[in-house]
Parts: sequence; C-alpha cells; structure tokens
Amino acid sequence: MPLTAGCQHVALVTGDLERFTSFYERVFDAKRRWALEEGQLRHAFIDLGGGFCLHPFELGEAHPEAKAKPDMFGRGHIDHVSIEAPDRATFDLLRDRLMNEGASDGTIADWGMLEQISFVDPDGMEAEVSLIKNGKPRTFQERTLAPAPS
Repeated sequence: MPLTAGCQHVALVTGDLERFTSFYERVFDAKRRWALEEGQLRHAFIDLGGGFCLHPFELGEAHPEAKAKPDMFGRGHIDHVSIEAPDRATFDLLRDRLMNEGASDGTIADWGMLEQISFVDPDGMEAEVSLIKNGKPRTFQERTLAPAPS
C-alpha cells in the first residue's frame, strides 16, 4: 500500500493570476481555496477536486516563464498535467466547455486504458482531461483519435 494519498498540488508560473484562475473556475468549477499577496508576489490554491490543486504564482507577463513552451518534451521538468474526470458524463461536459472556450478542438485520444482530451490554458500550458477505463495500454502509434462531432 502506498504511503501517500495522491498528488496534492502542482506549482505553476503565470503572467496573470486572475486570468489563470478564472479559466479553471469556468471550465472545471474549480474553487479558489486561498489567495495571498506577499509584496510583489501573488499566488493562490485552485482546488480541482479529489484533493488536487494547482498553485499558480503570478510573476507578470514579462517573466520568461509566464508563457508555457509549446513543444512536448521541451517544456521543462514537468511537461504537462492531466486532470481526471470521474465519469463519462463529466468527461463529455468538460470536452464541451473546453471547446466553447476555444481551448481544445475536442479530439479524443483513446489510449486503451484511458481516453484523453488535450487543451491549452490561457498561459499556453498544454494539459489533458483523462477518463480512466478498462483496456490494454496502447502506444502512440496504436492510439486512436476521434475528432469532435460536427
């Protein structure tokens, strides 16, 4: 049995704390648990559910890390974050919300053991929503892609 209860938070850098927080509140019904201003430093805990939070630090738009790097595996130590949907209905709801925000084209990647929707947040960070399912894991070449219905 693991000694931990899961991931509590991931710390991120943003150029605009309000823009960042508002996106996650609109799309994921996330709750801002707290926000602090410490001199020039502003940061917050944004609860996405299940005990998992994002901890954005606002460093200003001019900071070199305020915008995410676009290329997978070239983004730094943490490449991306995946947020788990608890069921199919919620997965579909989040897909619709992300498409309405212009943050995703709605394509579903089926990896066998899970399905994923990729999205880009307001700071350019690529992230995913995942739905766990029964199935054998698939490689990049074996996965299937289903575009959003027209």
